[in-house]
Amino acid sequence: MTNSNNGTIASQIHDNYTRSIPSVSFASNVEGALHWFNFGLDVIPIVPYSKRPPVTWESWLNGLSPQKINRHWSNIPEHEVGFIVSDEFIVLDADSQESITALAAIEKAHGVTPNMVVKTTKGEHHYFKRAKGTFAKSDSHSTKEFPGRLDVKTGRALIILPPSTGKTLIVNAANNASELTEVNQDFIDAVFQHNGRPVPRPTEITRSTRDGSDTPGNNLTRLRVLLEHISPDCGYENWLHVLMAIYHETDGSEEGFEIADAWSRKGKSYAGAKDIRTKLNSFKSGNGNPITIATIVKMVKDNGADVSAIFAASSEQFEPCVTEVILPSAKSTNVPVMVEKPSKDAPEKSNEVNNPLDQYSLRGMSDELEKNVVDAVPLLGELALMGQATVLFAAPNTGKTMISISLLIDAIKDGRVDPAKVYYLNMDDSGTGLLEKNRIAEEFGFNMLAEGHRDFSASALLSIVRGMIEDDQARGVVVILDTLKKFVDLMDKGRTSAFTNVIRPFVSKGGTVIALAHTNKHPGKDGKPVYGGVSDILNDIDCAYTIAPVSAEDGIKVVEFVNVKRRGNVLQSAAYSYCIGNGIPYGEMLLSVQSVDEADLDTLKLVEEIKSDADVIEAVTRPFCCAPPACARSASDASCCRSAIWRDWRRAARDTGFQRHTRCNSHQVACRSACRGPSNNSHHQYQRGSPAPYEPSSIR
Repeated sequence: MTNSNNGTIASQIHDNYTRSIPSVSFASNVEGALHWFNFGLDVIPIVPYSKRPPVTWESWLNGLSPQKINRHWSNIPEHEVGFIVSDEFIVLDADSQESITALAAIEKAHGVTPNMVVKTTKGEHHYFKRAKGTFAKSDSHSTKEFPGRLDVKTGRALIILPPSTGKTLIVNAANNASELTEVNQDFIDAVFQHNGRPVPRPTEITRSTRDGSDTPGNNLTRLRVLLEHISPDCGYENWLHVLMAIYHETDGSEEGFEIADAWSRKGKSYAGAKDIRTKLNSFKSGNGNPITIATIVKMVKDNGADVSAIFAASSEQFEPCVTEVILPSAKSTNVPVMVEKPSKDAPEKSNEVNNPLDQYSLRGMSDELEKNVVDAVPLLGELALMGQATVLFAAPNTGKTMISISLLIDAIKDGRVDPAKVYYLNMDDSGTGLLEKNRIAEEFGFNMLAEGHRDFSASALLSIVRGMIEDDQARGVVVILDTLKKFVDLMDKGRTSAFTNVIRPFVSKGGTVIALAHTNKHPGKDGKPVYGGVSDILNDIDCAYTIAPVSAEDGIKVVEFVNVKRRGNVLQSAAYSYCIGNGIPYGEMLLSVQSVDEADLDTLKLVEEIKSDADVIEAVTRPFCCAPPACARSASDASCCRSAIWRDWRRAARDTGFQRHTRCNSHQVACRSACRGPSNNSHHQYQRGSPAPYEPSSIR
């Protein structure tokens, strides 16, 4: 089965559902949580981008109610929504087009039509109800190694629900969880057989009697011989369970690390010893139902190996123990499917009480954090750095787009940035302008995106960025937003804060954001441009500049970048020039962009200041009629000095910079220190700027 329209197979097969059932959308996370709770799912809050609940499962599920949900999300509205699947349901996760096609084929072969499907960042989740008496277990695979396989989520598995990041309900034909399409054991077995796994069956309690003592060396030997029969490329979930078992059996010792590292090193997905140590350090001791060596024993059996023969072939002797299958239960506090019952003489382990903040601690994760850090390489000249969020504020037609593209091209030519990872989001251009810039992007190898083209929309950006964060795809990616107001309402404090709450983790994961924004229409009291919008943007980003024109003479325009916030080694100011004029092609203007050195900039500023002074002088020396109103020219009509006409003339004279002098006729008439002689009753014009023979009186 193929799909030429890039739509999912499932959404095509079940299109009748989407036509007949109205889609569900949620205005907030709490609205989504309440919906799924009423639907019949055990919802749980999820820390954004982590797939991890901020609460323990048992304490959260105990007394779960709409009031409890409202109370939690009113305190932390940004928490996303997940649910604990339980044995009642099973969710099949297809993370590639191959696995989506395979799932559709299995469903068709068994006459199964899912009535609830969620679109994810990578693929789809198909939700089903398990028939009574069926057995299944969670299973996961590397999509890179096995793109056609399906991840299975059931029992103590956690699934992220809409409206969480990257999750959209596309098939919605069940009014509640009990109405989900039911699947039988044959269907479940078909999924496992497709994945190359043994069909899932419960294992009866077995007893394996072995002579020996429970010494640390004995335990280590057992782990080593068992791991020889498990491939480290067994899928992430199984690989993680093996590491958990090693950690538990070795009490997190250095020997346990060496075993885990030596085993993982054989796999194709091995990321280094630092990655193994980081994972082991993230586990906790003292859990009520830890994953133990029994889980490893079960995996070895599922692979078809004879555990008794393996132990018999070993030179070490082992202690009698009982291995027991623990069927998944929504009431337990951990993920394990098996536990090992030690002998009565085995020492008891203490239950360590952990601080609730421990689950958020970054201790031991420095190596993992280091993977996301990118070098602070200059990206746009020395104005913006890789691994930061930078905003450039300027009035329209200042040249911010052209200069930004020019500096980006310089970075590509110098090899400072991979053009394939640069995404220029052009949301503020005409059709002709977009065509010109896209040809430039094609020439230099970076990506141009535009509103309405190939179904891209500015409103989808945050969801896409969250997906990159969630999938660890942010590192080295450069996103240029032109202009910022197309992606967020800069006058809305709440939306601006929500926007930066996504940008910050994107940057911390190694991404880079350059945003072009507008300044206010009116400059500040100092005459300099003022950034537009609420202060949250400036507060939450790493670096910002305002851009202002310096001069525009002889077909050359010069603009200056002035830093208003910085983190790292960026310039306090910089200037660039480019050609202007009617009829100049955009490509030629782009090629004309040049840096202006500080000395030339100072000279240009001085020239502009002199020109500005000359304009003032010209205005000051313009003739001004300083004769008072006719009604006040007669000394005998002094009362007229209080008239409205006189006051209006006096105010106008004062506003234009003139001072009042006492005249010989005892009337106060307005002139500046510019009058060359005493006023008379005729209509005189005086030139400003000339010395006056009279001393000014106090200005009223």
